[in-house]
Amino acid sequence: MILKRIKVYHLRFFLLISLTSLQSLLQPLKAYSFGDSIKKAAENVAEGTVRVSRVAGSKITDASITSAVKASLLADPSIEAYRINVDTRKKVVYLKGNVNSQKTMVKAIHKAQRIKGVRTVVNMLRIYH
Repeated sequence: MILKRIKVYHLRFFLLISLTSLQSLLQPLKAYSFGDSIKKAAENVAEGTVRVSRVAGSKITDASITSAVKASLLADPSIEAYRINVDTRKKVVYLKGNVNSQKTMVKAIHKAQRIKGVRTVVNMLRIYH
């Protein structure tokens, strides 16, 4: 049981590092449209993170929720996900950072709310001009 948990935490850490790396790579290339392939990959990571928690027999953790929310934000090219910090405590997701419009803010909040295991979303996003 302990070995299973270690493997799950290692996998979650790897997924989080992978998301951060993907985000760094996408930032300079955001002017280009990658279409559905990047979006689908990020959605699969979000779904897989939550699935890994269930397969390992553990409950959904704050770390898996954070990873899934970040991946969901990365999947939408209209959201500048690199400007949004996601933190989760006791299944409450905190979104902090800057977005370019009210529409983007609402999208980010809705994406976070749709992740399984999220109790509520606290919006601390600001609109920059």
